[in-house]
Amino acid sequence: MDLQQKTRLTVILSLMGVLATVIVIRLVTFQIIEAEDWGDQNSHQYVQQSNPQRGEILDRNGNILASNGFDYQINVQIPQPLGENGAERLAGMSGELALILQDDGFDVSAFQIRDQLNVTRTNVLLPYRITHDQAIRVDALTERENQPYSGVYTTQLPRRIYPQDDLMCHVLGYTSFASRYSEYVGHNGLEERYNTELGGQSDSSRAHISPLISQETVIAVDGYDLELTIDRTVQHTVEQHLANSMSFYGAHSGTVIVMNPKTGAILAMANLPCYDPFEYYESAERQHPEAKKMPIFSNPSVSLPYEPGSVMKLVTMAIALDAGTVSPNSTYQDFGSLVIDGNYIYNASKGIYGTVAMRDVINWSLNTATATLALDTGPDTYYTYMQRFGFGQRTGVDLEHEAVGSLHQPGDELWTDVVLATNGFGQGLTVTPLQMISAVAAIANDGVLMRPYIVEKMMDGKRVVSDPEPFRQSQAVSVESAREVRQMAIYAVNHNIDKAYIPGYTVAGKTGTAQIPEEGGFYHPTDTIASFIGWLPADDPELIILYKLDRPTRSEWGSETAAPAFADLASQLVVLLDIPPDSVRLAQR
Repeated sequence: MDLQQKTRLTVILSLMGVLATVIVIRLVTFQIIEAEDWGDQNSHQYVQQSNPQRGEILDRNGNILASNGFDYQINVQIPQPLGENGAERLAGMSGELALILQDDGFDVSAFQIRDQLNVTRTNVLLPYRITHDQAIRVDALTERENQPYSGVYTTQLPRRIYPQDDLMCHVLGYTSFASRYSEYVGHNGLEERYNTELGGQSDSSRAHISPLISQETVIAVDGYDLELTIDRTVQHTVEQHLANSMSFYGAHSGTVIVMNPKTGAILAMANLPCYDPFEYYESAERQHPEAKKMPIFSNPSVSLPYEPGSVMKLVTMAIALDAGTVSPNSTYQDFGSLVIDGNYIYNASKGIYGTVAMRDVINWSLNTATATLALDTGPDTYYTYMQRFGFGQRTGVDLEHEAVGSLHQPGDELWTDVVLATNGFGQGLTVTPLQMISAVAAIANDGVLMRPYIVEKMMDGKRVVSDPEPFRQSQAVSVESAREVRQMAIYAVNHNIDKAYIPGYTVAGKTGTAQIPEEGGFYHPTDTIASFIGWLPADDPELIILYKLDRPTRSEWGSETAAPAFADLASQLVVLLDIPPDSVRLAQR
């Protein structure tokens, strides 16, 4: 190697040494001396870029019940300083905007708008959400001659929309407003129960300063769509019918549930009074008339327990038959009253019926007889069966805020033999309407208790993500016991509850006229909850209906209010659901 080559090598090595020294110094500085500062910067470099599309909620035929749209917000750019005639232009702009907002229902004046714009900021976002039509009017301000309002424009804000207005309000729930940078949040009903599935996943990226740390990216995933078991037309028919019945019978509120007893599929669920989920905030202060502490948003079908009254006699009879306490051929000697630990139990009619067959215990709805059946069955056996029927526990329906109800048992502070006796005819315990119809549906379904459900399938576009099968919860009683009670319920409709009769169809059912407990442990002296649960065709049921009217004033009796309301509604539903009369159905077998 000659001198020139040695010199060149020395220079290169020297430069490499200097460069290596600089790199080492920078690494020490970066990783040790400035580690905390860089860590802080790195941890904050997170960017959420956009939100996914929230899934739609559809009826069983694909009609949209909940979807996505936009509201608009007014932006005003204000030059600083205002310049020549700026104050006059701002005043004129305030008047124009006030007129537009007033037409959209806002109680606001030009002076208030002017005060909101009287700030030192150059860009003001007015705190009003306006419709698309009003946004067009606002944007049109900039198109005027000389463009006196060139600094006014609108921006879109996501908004959940409900094309069917207040239809199925308690089932759907609602979503709070979403800003441009945040997701919807579902409240109550399906919107809350399936909030994660409907909401999808936002796309995002996390950019780190250090190349040694992996860069994280999440691809946006739109929310799943829900297809329900409910038909929009059936639901509308049920809601309209309930509204008419409440008006005719003078009821404070009401609930109707229509279900397929073989599968647990809910075909309609209506509660009145209702609210508009699109403008839920207008109802924020309202309470349900039967539960002063329960917001109007809560679903009474699953969230409002009540004492069911005599519809429970079907369950008590099924338990007594299945446990062997009595047989269908047994009789009961009725004296009109029963004394338990000094407490008197009377028949609702105050009548004395003498020797009564088991079918007439249901037919005449005898409190004394069903109280005796519960006592003779014994608490351990009786409450074991009650749990098999789903009482004292949630049904597991896919709706939010389901209540448990109350079922006191031996060992509980409030339990006595009188509680067992009154439980036999539906007092001293509370159930939700969905618990009650599910239990009676088990009798209609040969003793099999099905879990009620309302979402038929979950979809990603046209791809089915989830398609759950109907779920069998228990064999509450034997097939034989269920069918024996069914015959008693058919007999009751044909011989006593004639207002529940539907020409051409065999109907089974039972009325309930329940007293309403008040504060202090007493019952209201006159007000009742009138109900009827019936199913048809009785031997091969395709639908079961719970009809409940709270505090009807035309009559206190379920047989005079809820039973005829049931018959009128069922007569319409057999047409909508294409359920043939017995003569046609049996001829096709």
